Amino acid sequence: MGIDVEYLRPIEAATLARRFFMPREYNWLTSQPVEQWQAAFFRLWTAKESVLKATGEGLAALSHLEIGVAGDRHCSPVLRLDKPLSDQSEEWMLHSFTPSANYVAALATAPSVVGVRYFRLLLNSLQ
Repeated sequence: MGIDVEYLRPIEAATLARRFFMPREYNWLTSQPVEQWQAAFFRLWTAKESVLKATGEGLAALSHLEIGVAGDRHCSPVLRLDKPLSDQSEEWMLHSFTPSANYVAALATAPSVVGVRYFRLLLNSLQ
């Protein structure tokens, strides 16, 4: 299992995507309305990071990992690999979600995970 959570902070989405994303990912990002680039970038980025964390691969593996998203920013990301990252890399499922306002997250799990539930825990409730 691997997870990545990112705060939706101001970034140069197109510049970073050109550097770190595969051509189809970059094309999908730049086909979105400009005001949605930041959220779309982090949606793809968290998906990539969650898979890399799940497989134990480093960022160098970004060039072999493509996240496909059909349609708009609300569609579920789909994992595509041009070569295996590890012995089990083709067995990962992606779950993209918004854990809180201004955050985006992705969870990479084994296909046997049927559904994902998450709970919001407030820090002041831990006392």
